[in-house]
Amino acid sequence: MYPMEPHHMDGVMYGSQGAWMAPLVGGFFTIFLLLTLLGAWQMWRHRDELGTMAARARLGRTMTAEQKAREILAERFARGEIDSQEFMERSSMLNWTPGVEPKAPGKKG
Repeated sequence: MYPMEPHHMDGVMYGSQGAWMAPLVGGFFTIFLLLTLLGAWQMWRHRDELGTMAARARLGRTMTAEQKAREILAERFARGEIDSQEFMERSSMLNWTPGVEPKAPGKKG
């Protein structure tokens, strides 16, 4: 038998014919591991947002039209599309004092 010749053991050929796959499999595993870690890091960074979305989904709550209007108004103000005077005028039309969440009817406190 020559030193470089593949040898057989129990019907399986061992030798250099499958050696090219080791770096390929290792590379794919490394990429998979890095993508998994990146995904976990992104989820950790946005955990507050994910928690809010999950809480809404769990409770089955959807936003009312009034809540959506407040959110849109606040976003437009934050982006600088409207000034503070227009923001306050529009929020008063919604009977909303920014920074104060209205209490649900029937709740005391």
